[in-house]
Amino acid sequence: MQVGTVWEGRVALFGRGRAIYPLTMKRILLAIDRGAASWEATRLVVHMAPGLNAPVTVLSVLVPGTQESGAKEQREREYRAVRELVDDVAEELALAGIPAKGEVLSSTSNEVAGAIVATATRLDADLIVMGSRARGELASLLLGSVSHTVARNADCPIVIVPTGATAGLTPGLIVLVIDGEGDTEKPV
Repeated sequence: MQVGTVWEGRVALFGRGRAIYPLTMKRILLAIDRGAASWEATRLVVHMAPGLNAPVTVLSVLVPGTQESGAKEQREREYRAVRELVDDVAEELALAGIPAKGEVLSSTSNEVAGAIVATATRLDADLIVMGSRARGELASLLLGSVSHTVARNADCPIVIVPTGATAGLTPGLIVLVIDGEGDTEKPV
């Protein structure tokens, strides 16, 4: 395992030897929902993305409340609310000088993680950032956790931001842990 830091578009890895690599990121995927943890993840991306010099795609996966035929109007309201949320976050990122666009997908509740991973693959994302309600390992195991499932299945690094993690955050240093299985020429 190697541990490193990111600054000025470079990553320094510390492990068996010290090496400095240019940090090349093409895209960050920020997966959000209406929860507080998503705002924490957004705040982290606002601080992190300018230094990584990467555009951000803001994604929300809508799980319709009902599939009944008479509920079309309700589904349209849900979609508009989620679309507005995604657009607001993309606008917040743009105001911070980060190129951003938004996407809204529809899925069943047990396919949300798969939709996030598929989007990251389609976009060729170099990093996924998402919030977590931080229910704990046992609750996540019993109830399921979108962030845990994404972390297990994603082909790129993932940053999971628990609720309350960025309170008082002024990042000056980001620690990057690499398992040693990846390509050392492109650590992220």
